[in-house]
Amino acid sequence: MTHLDREQLAALGERLDRRERELDPLYQQGRDRPSPNPLREPQDLADTAEGVNEERDRAALQQHYRGELDDIARARERMASGEYGVCDDCGLEIPYERLLANPTATRCAPCQARHERTFAV
Repeated sequence: MTHLDREQLAALGERLDRRERELDPLYQQGRDRPSPNPLREPQDLADTAEGVNEERDRAALQQHYRGELDDIARARERMASGEYGVCDDCGLEIPYERLLANPTATRCAPCQARHERTFAV
């Protein structure tokens, strides 16, 4: 069972809702945007490079938005199961202040720092 009270869970749920409302249109806009026309003849190498860079940037943004939306969905699942606010690594409570700053956090700050050091790319 979570250490968070109803008021705290409601506030965190609202933060998740607000972020989802911000992200969803951005994700949909990128999804609905047509890919560049492969039959279009580039004018020169600069045009070709610009098109490749734009497509790569769009794909990276789409991946980022999808990842954030997935994190929000997982946070809601943890809320529903009573596992929200518990560190995945050590099993200790994640402080409310950390969850306010990052409502999708799945680790306490020390475990997150350890994870980042271990899996830094």
